[in-house]
Amino acid sequence: MSGHKPVMIRKFVHDEDVHVWTTTLQVPSVSFDACWRLLSFDERRRADAFSFSKHRRRYVVAHGLLRRLLGRYIGHPPHALNFQAERYGKPRLVTGTTIEFNLSHSHEHASIAVATRPVGVDMEFARPLHNAGALATRLFSPSEAEALEAGGPENFIDRFYACWTRKEAYVKARGEGLSKALDSFAVSVIPGDPRLIHDLTDPEAHRWSFRHLQFDSYIGAVVALGPVRRLTRVRWHESGVHW
Repeated sequence: MSGHKPVMIRKFVHDEDVHVWTTTLQVPSVSFDACWRLLSFDERRRADAFSFSKHRRRYVVAHGLLRRLLGRYIGHPPHALNFQAERYGKPRLVTGTTIEFNLSHSHEHASIAVATRPVGVDMEFARPLHNAGALATRLFSPSEAEALEAGGPENFIDRFYACWTRKEAYVKARGEGLSKALDSFAVSVIPGDPRLIHDLTDPEAHRWSFRHLQFDSYIGAVVALGPVRRLTRVRWHESGVHW
């Protein structure tokens, strides 16, 4: 990361804007070392708890890049950022800023959503799953499982991941984590139709906006509280990104 032109951050033009950054987690050793130096004691301890080096590398790079990115948004040194866990574990910045964020990493990519209101993102490497149908029956709402089955075998895996990531992004945006049952609400399983169909536990759930994300072999979703006036997606490369 040293020696590269810094990433330039365009500030939010409107409170209804959402930014989603995607980046590879395969970086040179010098970049890994730079990320490691940015982490807090607790983050380093969590990184050292991983049994496999690739998982440790992914964690360190994802959280180091998150610190660099958020530091540029709020004008603070990345290593000096402090985070606090909400009731169900969702982290937030302790700086008095209006900036909110969410991180997702899968395989060798990370996605970071940034907004000025609650936001959640989930991105998954769309690998084949021999038990996708059984997982849908066990984890999804009955209407979602039925809709997946009714769509037939064509593009089944894409519809499965579209559904899965919308559900994950939704509970992450709400900050409820595993406390919210995945079968208590239903989303559309159609990639081109990202929306919440119903939430049995929240009559005001229509306030949440869903957007579909897809690139290369990854499928995902971003969810924000309130309308999304503009969704800006940016690839963050080692050479730097300028908008």
